[in-house]
Amino acid sequence: MSRTTDLASKLVFEVLKVLKENDGELPSSLLMEELSKRVPLDDWAKGILEKTGNIIFAGNQFCISILLT
Repeated sequence: MSRTTDLASKLVFEVLKVLKENDGELPSSLLMEELSKRVPLDDWAKGILEKTGNIIFAGNQFCISILLT
């Protein structure tokens, strides 16, 4: 499994757990805050993409944006 897939699956799993603990609802800012406590990001995940200059998983926003779209 790729690093991206591995991290994304961990984030999605934690999102579902957090939402379950909060009756299925939580503002995205609080959800991201909780994710940052539960899923630590290593140096790779905090790294910069060469092509775009974006952070790979900036504050877990990648996962949140996928789930909310």
